[in-house]
Amino acid sequence: MFVCLALLFLHVTSSLARDFPPASKTGRFVNFERPFVKIGSKTFRLAPAARIIDTNNRLIQPIHLPVGARVVYKIEDTTGFVHDVWLLAPNEVVNILQ
Repeated sequence: MFVCLALLFLHVTSSLARDFPPASKTGRFVNFERPFVKIGSKTFRLAPAARIIDTNNRLIQPIHLPVGARVVYKIEDTTGFVHDVWLLAPNEVVNILQ
């Protein structure tokens, strides 16, 4: 019974829309070469405590960012480093581009 409830909870929470910070930007991931990440035509330094979140809201390592993936990213105001990166699911890409 507990396992069924846990699976139901995971399914419901994974289907909820994610909210991104208002100051975040969108782009297409191009390349990662420690400590830099290239999104679109711009290269940014990745913050030491950067969080990269996949489409299932799990933390992943920068090396696992798929080339060409659509992402939402947030830049720290004080340093200019990329602090948060979210991989977008196909349905999120449609919603964000509208």
